[in-house]
Amino acid sequence: MDVDSVIEQLRTVASQANNEGRAKLLKAFAELQPTLEGPKGLFMRLPSIRFLVPIIKLGQDLNIFASLAQSSPNPLSSRQLAAKAPVSTASPVLVLRITRHLASLFTVTQTGPDAFTANPTTHVLATTGADGAMDMLMAARGEVADTIPAFFKKNGYQDVTDEAHTPFQMAFKTEKTWFQHISDSPGLSQSFYQLMLLLKEGDPWYKVFPFEKEIEGFRPATVLVDVSGGVGQQCVDLIAGFPHLNLKGRLILQDLPEMIGSSVVRYEGVEVQARDLFTEQPVKGARFYYLRQILHNWPDDKCVEILKRLVEAFDDESQILVDDIVLPDQGASALATGYDILMMTFMAARERTALDWNRIFDEAGLKILGTHVYAPISMFAITQVGRK
Repeated sequence: MDVDSVIEQLRTVASQANNEGRAKLLKAFAELQPTLEGPKGLFMRLPSIRFLVPIIKLGQDLNIFASLAQSSPNPLSSRQLAAKAPVSTASPVLVLRITRHLASLFTVTQTGPDAFTANPTTHVLATTGADGAMDMLMAARGEVADTIPAFFKKNGYQDVTDEAHTPFQMAFKTEKTWFQHISDSPGLSQSFYQLMLLLKEGDPWYKVFPFEKEIEGFRPATVLVDVSGGVGQQCVDLIAGFPHLNLKGRLILQDLPEMIGSSVVRYEGVEVQARDLFTEQPVKGARFYYLRQILHNWPDDKCVEILKRLVEAFDDESQILVDDIVLPDQGASALATGYDILMMTFMAARERTALDWNRIFDEAGLKILGTHVYAPISMFAITQVGRK
């Protein structure tokens, strides 16, 4: 069988695969890449990897993604893209060089020597949320990443366990923790939450977790508290996803006071409360206390403290839904392990294996009732826990 035929078959399989199938294909492609590139292939790619985030940000600043999305499906030339840039002096030669590289990253599609169109990734990068997310990555990622080797050499190559002593503090020359740093900058805080909204993969969690069955017959007022839920998207999605359950008025969004302000959209049917993770939980006896990508931001001892605050508010039917990565013991994807390095570098936190989670839950007086993986590449899952 010739290579072209194999590639076409793979395209067909990929377009028809479900989430689990796509995860298997991505893993296979990642394993094949070193074979195809040869042993020096990684070193050939390293220089361009370093420029990935800045070049995408430059594409946003030049309105390349927004312009292509607006003109879709019609292609635009570099001269046309330069004319749509926010400044009239943008060079078509520069725009061509940048857009050509963006096409090599498959963030736009090149249809001719000087012709480009939007693809699904282009449309994502053209959104306001993506602008904020890239602002977040530009504000922090590069400097901190470059500090990693020096930080660990200075600290005798020990694991990071103190949120006030990480590569982030060394890079920014500050004593503040990461969350203190972004709390002092409302714009950066908003960018952080926009980045979190984009970090989605696969079906919504409630398509895998039996949400409707679990709340059947539950009488108390509050079905779910979205703890540190940012802009409240999960509450909105639940109301839209289960219109027949009449969830309006039974969902509560909680976050820090600076988030529960004018920056947070007030959604109909969602009560909004200001609350710090480490203070008393004012909502007693909810069916679920939902933590989406929260515990991976904190060291183990802080996670136990957060969970204990929720357990204090339990009644007999209450449970916690932890929406976080469950790292496999072997063969974790680069996406999942990359999150782990990110958490370590900024927050002295981590992604966790099932054994790690068990230890934390046990110390907080909890036990695992079930695990429901909804994102098979990154291994994001709903871990359902109740009182021991």
